[in-house]
Amino acid sequence: MTRRFLSLTGLAAVLLIPQHSVSAAKPRTSNITDLGTLGSPYSSAFGINNDPDLVRVVGWSHIAGRSGAYHAFYWVRGGPMTDLGTLGGNTSRAQDVNNHGQVGGQSRDPDWQEWGTVWTQDTRGVWRSEKLPAATPGLCCTNAVGISNGIAGDPASVVIVGVTIREFQGSQAAKWTHSAAAGAFRPSARYREIVRASPSASTTTAQSWV
Repeated sequence: MTRRFLSLTGLAAVLLIPQHSVSAAKPRTSNITDLGTLGSPYSSAFGINNDPDLVRVVGWSHIAGRSGAYHAFYWVRGGPMTDLGTLGGNTSRAQDVNNHGQVGGQSRDPDWQEWGTVWTQDTRGVWRSEKLPAATPGLCCTNAVGISNGIAGDPASVVIVGVTIREFQGSQAAKWTHSAAAGAFRPSARYREIVRASPSASTTTAQSWV
């Protein structure tokens, strides 16, 4: 799990403290670290892991010379920030990172559809992006807002949480787990349906995510 800190207008920054505690940057200390940008005047940091020995920070930065374009970034102590790219569109943003360096967020594709995305660095140091599909096949869209460290730190048991579109049901909470058979993350949200009688004798249906 990660801790959140405030979005900053201007340069993204993070307060790096020797203990496990990490919080929003505050100019009153000398521990503030300028994370830089991807070439533009603006960036914001959104997520941080909980390993004090290898601090990882993620967020987004505007892209210099490209109006309206911003990309997800990944930063480790010493920098500089790395552009994680997109799914072919002009925007992406990273919202969480785990202790394995896997990054969760959202990215736009060439059709301007926005999908939950997980970025993973391979053994050669190349970043790979994976689209997180909706709970109902064929529907757009999804968003990833959190990523775990897995059970006992096992990368194969990592869980991603966020939002998915379900047919005729709008947007709902969802989670994705890694499928060994598919070699990719797949939605695994389960819903419990509760039907109750209304005062007018008709029925209303509610669903909760478990």
